[in-house]
Amino acid sequence: PAVILLHHLPKGGDDTPRGHGILAGDADVILFLVRDKDSGTVSASFTKNRNGPSHGVQLAFTIDSVVIGEDEDRDDVTAPLAEEADDREARRQSRLTPTERQAVQFLADVLAAEGAPLPAGTGFPDGVRGVSEGRWRDECESRRLCTAETRDSRSKAFRRAYVALLAKQVVGARDGLVWLAHPERETHA
Repeated sequence: PAVILLHHLPKGGDDTPRGHGILAGDADVILFLVRDKDSGTVSASFTKNRNGPSHGVQLAFTIDSVVIGEDEDRDDVTAPLAEEADDREARRQSRLTPTERQAVQFLADVLAAEGAPLPAGTGFPDGVRGVSEGRWRDECESRRLCTAETRDSRSKAFRRAYVALLAKQVVGARDGLVWLAHPERETHA
């Protein structure tokens, strides 16, 4: 038997589920899902996988509806069907918006100046440098990733870019640290 919990990101920008930390601590697998509003493609990336790889695995799929029968009024009864996204769609999904490219560049700059080796252990890639999520957020704020007047609007723009970059596996994050998933490709995004 399996127990599946579905959660959303809390307001305020944290990327961990609301509630007690035991939710994530007891989970065997945590998937982070983001739906592209234009195409409907859902990108899934592992943020935790106790018994397998959690980095470098990307899933992309669409949800379609299929007719599985009729009800008593002879109306169609439908069910959702997840179908793997084709390569062309997956490539389109992985493209970065200008804001996402800028956020990656700001992270690359902070990593070059202040990055430290990530801790050894499960969930952290070997030989990669990282910084705190807060330091990246501060850099995006000071260099105006978003030019909105209110700090709240600018924070939301950072959060949107961060969530998209996690889903596209351009950045990795764990325990408050963030890094470039492919530093050799992303430093000049």
